[in-house]
Parts: sequence; structure tokens; C-alpha cells
Amino acid sequence: MLNNEKDLLFVGYGAMLVEGFVAIMALIAACVLVPADYFAINASAEAYKALGMSPVNLPQLAQAVQENVQGRPGGAVSLAVGMSYIFGSISFMKGLTSYWYHFAIMFEAVFILTAVDTGTRVGRYLLQEIIGRVIPKFSEKRWIPGIAITRRPVRFNLGLPGIYRGYQNYLRVFGMSNQLLAACALIVEPTMIMNMGKMKYSWITAVPGICIYLVSQYY
Repeated sequence: MLNNEKDLLFVGYGAMLVEGFVAIMALIAACVLVPADYFAINASAEAYKALGMSPVNLPQLAQAVQENVQGRPGGAVSLAVGMSYIFGSISFMKGLTSYWYHFAIMFEAVFILTAVDTGTRVGRYLLQEIIGRVIPKFSEKRWIPGIAITRRPVRFNLGLPGIYRGYQNYLRVFGMSNQLLAACALIVEPTMIMNMGKMKYSWITAVPGICIYLVSQYY
């Protein structure tokens, strides 16, 4: 997908910066909420009742965004409520709180769906290559019958967990798999660095890789 291998530095680092920016946005959005409101969004009614807390600004925020936001865990709603609260606090945007809420929900949905779409396409490419070793025609990426045949089992396997276990569990598994892939890449890189004779730098990727692996296992 790159014209030159040197472009990896720009593309990889740029993608990391953009994803880091999204993470910082999510943290800021969560931090602007009163803890009682944050837990009201991200905990079930029973768990929230056990905490002995009462919502502070949440009823007004729910009315402003025109949605029921209490008891909706997963991160998307708290991100959207936090962002709408920030933008709604600006004097000339007070009437746009509902707009910012739904914009943030759409942004996160598109972000996740884009990743799922990419995974589906990569899965189809891999399946085409595997079948192509037996039937060479499948190795042609633009061969329409090959695309039609290989995309169906990939789409079915991706959708199966969502059908039988619910999309919340499906997204958790997807997120965990995404982080495990990153952990594998970071843990493999020290071997390459050692082979380059720069063993003293191997910890730079090994430590983050181990940390991400442990976090994904806990999750």
C-alpha cells in the first residue's frame, strides 16, 4: 500500500498520533463528568445503587441531548456526554448540545466500523491467498467470482459472535484482539533489534508490548 518503504515512518507515526489524540479526547471527556454521573452512565442500575451515589448533572444532560444516558456502559455514551458537556458549556453553542452528543456517537461508531471493515477485507485477502495455492485463479485480487465466494465465510464468522452473544461482548473481544495484535508486534520487534546488534534498545518495544499483553488479558 506504500510507494516507498521510507513512508512507513510518516504513516505509522502519524497514525499513532491520531489514535493517541482520540484517546486523549476520551480521557478529557470522562474527566469533565462528575464521578457520580460517570458511574451512573457506566454501571448497571443495581451496581450504581450499591455505590450509594446520586446523579448530579446527568438529568439535565440527558434532557439536553434528548436521550436516556444512564446505565449505558461501554465508553461510547460517556465519551459523547462528556464532549457534548464541553461544547455545550461554550456560550454560543448551548443550543447544540444534542448535536454534539449524536456527532460523537456517530464518530465512535464510524471509527469502530472502519476497523471491522478493514479486518473483513484483510480476512478475505488471506482466504483468497490460501485457496489460490490450490486454485490459482483465486490469487487474482480483482477476480469478481473469487471475491464473492471468499467474502461470505469471512463476513459470517465476523457476525456470528454478535448474533449469539450480543454486540457488547463482540466489541469487547474485538478490542482485546486488536490490543493483542499490537502486543505481538511489540514483543516480536526486540528480536529484530537484537539481530541488528542494538540489544540495549530492545526494552523500548518489549516493555510496552508486555504491558499491553497484560492489560488485554485482564480485560
